[in-house]
Amino acid sequence: MVSKVFVTFVVIISLLALQLSAAQEERKCVQGKYYFDGCNKCFCGYNGIGACTRRFCDPSVTIPPPDDFWQTDVEQD
Repeated sequence: MVSKVFVTFVVIISLLALQLSAAQEERKCVQGKYYFDGCNKCFCGYNGIGACTRRFCDPSVTIPPPDDFWQTDVEQD
């Protein structure tokens, strides 16, 4: 029973990570960063892939991630 719950949890988290990464494919987040979008908690995992919890919320309340959630490409001389 516990293994079925664990596998289901892992599959759900993986799908959420893929969904967020597809929506923001051109941008990578800073590993370990978190933010609250007005309803759900979003976090950045390894390799700059982000994911959010999926609570049912009023979609008009969504707050975009802060600028420091995203990696910046700064070239060094």
